[in-house]
Amino acid sequence: MSKHNPHQFFLILAAVLICGVMGLVFFTQKANVIHAYLIALNVVTLVLYGFDKRQAIKSGMRVPEIVLYFLALIGGSPAAGVAQIIFRHKTKKTSFRVVFFLIVTLQITAVLTALYLAYKAA
Repeated sequence: MSKHNPHQFFLILAAVLICGVMGLVFFTQKANVIHAYLIALNVVTLVLYGFDKRQAIKSGMRVPEIVLYFLALIGGSPAAGVAQIIFRHKTKKTSFRVVFFLIVTLQITAVLTALYLAYKAA
């Protein structure tokens, strides 16, 4: 891994943090794997948004937007939406907001479709 590739660095960091928090939640709270994953993913997403906001203020190394999009896409969109409000981060960048909106719309459509198909099968 190149030290000059923040995409790889933050994806690996996110994966390690998600696994760590997921294990903690799974073993201490007796949560099932899916719940532990979603809790861990959303905690890590919130933390990385906060870190990115801090780095934006300090002009430090930023979390690439593609990483923030990816975390939202794989289930971290609730925390991403909350983080945008709490940290007032990525709220004025129209292109970011549009992509985030599309991700959330895709997720809502997928959940509603799955629920519809499950209802039809029952």
